Formats: sequence, structure tokens, C-alpha cells
Amino acid sequence: RKQRSGDRRQGIPATAVNAPSHVGEPECDEDCRTDKLSKTQRKRMRRKLIQQEKQPPPPPVDVAADRKESCQQNSTPQPIKSEDQHSKLSKLQTAFRDRLLGSRFRLLNEELYTSPSQASFKRFRAQPELFEQYHEGFRHQVKQWPVNPVDAIHDWICHRFLNKKAKKITLPLVVADFGCGDAMLAQKLMQSTKKDLLRVHSFDLVSPKGNPKLVTCCDIANLPLKENCVDIGVFCLALMGTNLPDFIREAHRVLTKNGILKIAEVQSRFASTAATGGDEQETNQTPKANRKSKKKKPEDALLKKFLDVMSELGFR
Repeated sequence: RKQRSGDRRQGIPATAVNAPSHVGEPECDEDCRTDKLSKTQRKRMRRKLIQQEKQPPPPPVDVAADRKESCQQNSTPQPIKSEDQHSKLSKLQTAFRDRLLGSRFRLLNEELYTSPSQASFKRFRAQPELFEQYHEGFRHQVKQWPVNPVDAIHDWICHRFLNKKAKKITLPLVVADFGCGDAMLAQKLMQSTKKDLLRVHSFDLVSPKGNPKLVTCCDIANLPLKENCVDIGVFCLALMGTNLPDFIREAHRVLTKNGILKIAEVQSRFASTAATGGDEQETNQTPKANRKSKKKKPEDALLKKFLDVMSELGFR
């Protein structure tokens, strides 16, 4: 009675005694009503509520954005290495890939043979990926050959000059590989001999990615070498270009007095109709109506230029 009368004196209705003491307090069960708590417990609860109100609300979580990011991560393909791509190809896909490499190699090979070296040098410097495509196809072709000419030249140099029974020569032996490609000759020679016995210069249109410091980029018709500084010059399947005599003259310039020029080339490069009787004079037995005018092929003119410059410079 005293409590109710006291509440009435203060202007508080009797029904409001059981109401929460603070507006922001959460609703509780019957066991945790505020009328059963002491003053200290009520103060603690009010402090907790005030601290909760002062803390900033957590940022809203954008569920849709999270789902988009997860979908994008799952949908974006991871980069696959070239080795993994080749290993995962089927037999049919590998066969098609080999055909494409072979056709691309033949196309670039034809362009190199029918263009001057200066034009090829400018093009390959502007598009170095062509060099990689060409030599990838070239390596595939070499696997099908019974003999690799690079191996034959390597064995010849080691047997004749770097063998213990070889003739005495001034060391180090200087070798220049004109049109070296992947510089396989230099790598094999450096592996089989000591560095103080041999020095190898490798030249080509573009430096390969695997050995950029081993190959010097240049036009073979204009070598960055002094005169009379090379003991052995090598053209291994590298006489590519319409200005073939310029290659021979430049090689002669850098060779020493008793230097040797080693050339390995496919037979079709120097095929001549003169060898098959194509330039023979016409006989009287053949009727004039059936006679065909046989023009001189470009290969014949190129072969004549090659032989003329070799005899002119004194090569034997």
C-alpha cells in the first residue's frame, strides 16, 4: 500500500510499476523483470545499454555483391602454361598442331629465301615472335632428319682442331656461326671444350629468349667484327636471302689468312637445271613446233653468283 500510495503522490499510475525502467531496455522474461532487480543491477544494465547505443552500427553486408565476386572468381579461367597445354592435347590435336607448325615454318622459310637480308632483319626485329615461330617449326623438322648438320660440324671442329692429336694452332680458336638460330653449335662447343681454348661468336636476326646474351642481332651481310679475326666461319642452313654473295664477301672479310669457311646447305638450294641437261642445245632431230623455250631458273642464276664469288675470293 505504501508503494502504491507513494507512486500516486508522484503522479505515476500503479500499473506502470512493472514497466521497464529505461525506454531502450529490451523486453525480458518474467524471471528477469526490473522490479526484481536491485538498484546496482539496474545501474549496470543501464550502463551496458548506453555503451551499446554509443557504439557505431556494423556496416550492412551486401550479399548480392559477394555472390557476384565469388561467381567471377570461379568463372575467370586461370592461365595455363604452354607445357600444360601441349601435354593435355590429344593425339589428333597434336597432329593438327604439328601440321600448323610445319606450314608456318615453310611459309617463313620461303619468305627468308626470297627476300634480301636487310628486309628480313627489319621485319624480324619489328616482330620477334616470327623468329620463335620459325625455329619452333625448324626444331620439329630437325627431329625427322637422319643427321643434324650442327652435330656433324661440331664433331668436325672437335676432331680436327680441339683433339689432342690435332695440329698445333693458335689458341683460343675463334669460331663464328653466321645464322646460328638457337646457337646450338656454340652451346655444344662450350660444353665439350674448355673456355680458354675456344671462343664462339653467334649471329642471327633476333636473339632467342633462352640465350639472349649468347646471340648477337645483326644482318649477316654486315657483321660487327673486325677484319681477319675468325679462324672458322660456319653457314649451317643459313644462306637465306637474295643477296647471298654479300654473305660470302662478309665472311671472307672477317676470316684470317688461313681461315676455313664451312657451309652446310640443302641440295635443293643449289639445284641447277644444268646438271640435268636443261641448258643443253637443241638438236636438229626435235621439230621446231615441239621445241619449248626453256628459261633459266632463278636457282641457276643464284648458283652462278655463288660460284663466281667463291672463285673470285679465292676459296678452294
